[in-house]
Amino acid sequence: MSGITTADVARTPRGAGGRGGERTINRELACLKRMFTLAVQAGRLVSRPHIPMLAEDNTRRGFLERDQFELVRAHLPAALRPLVTVAYYTGWRKGELLNLQWRNVDTAAKTIRLDPGTTKNREGRLFVYAGLTELEDAIADRAAARDALRLKGTVCPFVFHRDGAPVRSFRRAWASACKAAACRDASSMTCGGRRFATSNARACRARPRWRWSGTRRRASTGTTPSSARAT
Repeated sequence: MSGITTADVARTPRGAGGRGGERTINRELACLKRMFTLAVQAGRLVSRPHIPMLAEDNTRRGFLERDQFELVRAHLPAALRPLVTVAYYTGWRKGELLNLQWRNVDTAAKTIRLDPGTTKNREGRLFVYAGLTELEDAIADRAAARDALRLKGTVCPFVFHRDGAPVRSFRRAWASACKAAACRDASSMTCGGRRFATSNARACRARPRWRWSGTRRRASTGTTPSSARAT
């Protein structure tokens, strides 16, 4: 490792650019930087070379306007409509929503909570849905489905499920709904590991938009009155 220089590092990625683009290269460079850091800490190296990272295109694309969202949602199976409604308003990640359990929902206070340690930044979050009629209806729909299962002797802790089975993926259902609604651009938002995101504009009294990918957006005002960190 002592023979690796900044010039060596700068040359190598550009020769491997076809392997996965700038993001893949940067992940590999990050590993290399960590290796050098550990070597310096262990006393194996006196210093490490500067390792420049490549510029990444993180521009957000693919927003759904309100009318488009409603069209797509109308073509989804009934069990999935509350899920995408909650996603539209909260802007939480897909995994956060699919793993949401009833112990995190207070129907009396009309709040939804994510526990510390279950989010990407390890911080808890609290969303107050009081006054948001669509969200109240979505949670009420899921509560009714939960109660119906209990009458049959089935207990499901998950808020979103299909007849008691947790929802793991709905890629095909989303793609079919987009096709039926003639929203071809929206079908590209079904990226498996990515999350739902929204400007949360309804709470900030702006025009609502919805997106599933990238980083969670905040309203242009910088405030999110319906969503706050849980303490």
